[in-house]
Amino acid sequence: MVMRMQMHMHIDPNKASFPELDALRGQLGLSQSYICREAAINPATYTRWRKWAVGRGGHCPQSSSLRNVRSVLAKELERQARTS
Repeated sequence: MVMRMQMHMHIDPNKASFPELDALRGQLGLSQSYICREAAINPATYTRWRKWAVGRGGHCPQSSSLRNVRSVLAKELERQARTS
């Protein structure tokens, strides 16, 4: 578990782009639905962001929504660091 935490501690959720945040979400073992629920984002919106991130259409995330996702991931990083 400690090695897993070290692997993604180099990503600062407060400065990361959406693709980096989505990768961090996966590294933390969080589902897309969990992030959407905690950040108060419609799951379809998150899916459109993921399409945008890989160049298949979709929409760029709004800064306020991205802030919410960053906040959820930062809190989860802290929580997992405390429990490891």
